[in-house]
Amino acid sequence: MIIRVGFKYNGKYLLGFEIRVKSQGDVYVLVFERGHRREHVSYHKDGRVNHNVDLPNKTNAPAMWDFRGTMEPMRFDKTPIKNIRGRQEIAVTGWATEDIEIAELPEFIPQPSDIVLEPTTPTTGFSVNIIGPGTPARSVGHLHHSVLARYVRGTAPILEIETFDWLAPQAPAK
Repeated sequence: MIIRVGFKYNGKYLLGFEIRVKSQGDVYVLVFERGHRREHVSYHKDGRVNHNVDLPNKTNAPAMWDFRGTMEPMRFDKTPIKNIRGRQEIAVTGWATEDIEIAELPEFIPQPSDIVLEPTTPTTGFSVNIIGPGTPARSVGHLHHSVLARYVRGTAPILEIETFDWLAPQAPAK
């Protein structure tokens, strides 16, 4: 399964990211910018999560951070996909509306399963989640931002894409 998420902006359809579910059950979120993939996050069926930076020459390298005081790859062990109950975040990405065109997002032709937004807020953020069966929609999502829209795709796994405005005031914590 491939779900493409993009924008209708100035008469063009511009691809922000793709979600790919491999036959073995791994989920990949591929983010585009500057004419190539900028980064990707892989959530493997066993719960291993990798964050990678994609380079223009088609190679990739682990995203590095210093969470424990020294630089190390961004790798995590989370809940195996088949055991997810409720909601498990895979990735968060977004763009300022004024930067969508200069971000050099690739053009695409939307298909029925794709998600296309016409930005109405100063910024558009996306939270990509795997959810368990029966997980209800929520009004407050990533970092306490109000969810503007929710899209659900697939059955095994079930993917949820929530949109929000990065710059909107945060909703109170519940």
